[in-house]
Amino acid sequence: MSTFVSPSLRGSASMDLPFTPASAGAARRALSTWLHDLGYDDGLVDDAQLVITELVANSVLHAQPLADGSLHVGWQCEGDRLLLTVRDGGGVSVPTQRVAAPEALGGRGLGIVDALGTWTVETESGGSAIHVRMDLPLG
Repeated sequence: MSTFVSPSLRGSASMDLPFTPASAGAARRALSTWLHDLGYDDGLVDDAQLVITELVANSVLHAQPLADGSLHVGWQCEGDRLLLTVRDGGGVSVPTQRVAAPEALGGRGLGIVDALGTWTVETESGGSAIHVRMDLPLG
């Protein structure tokens, strides 16, 4: 399984990672490096790291791996937006945002994602993908 990150001339990168909680950290570090290499500031990098961490954690917690036992993460610049994507083998239900009780230990992930970007879910044969678009700073 590859964990090589390869930025292209179009400003994108992707990774196939083991379907484990530790993959959130690997995705977070790779995304941080990629964004810093493109010259983005710590504010955007921190927000993007938080989003990718929540997406990978939700995938590992609530879905199944892809057929090869992995999950796929990717990111790219689309004009003035950053697109983050996590693909997995799908879960028993489509991800939905919920309101967590104040004393609950979990249930805030998609609320955090929603506060930082616009997200959509794509279901397909063999899995699902969640896409988050975040505004990139101008100039």
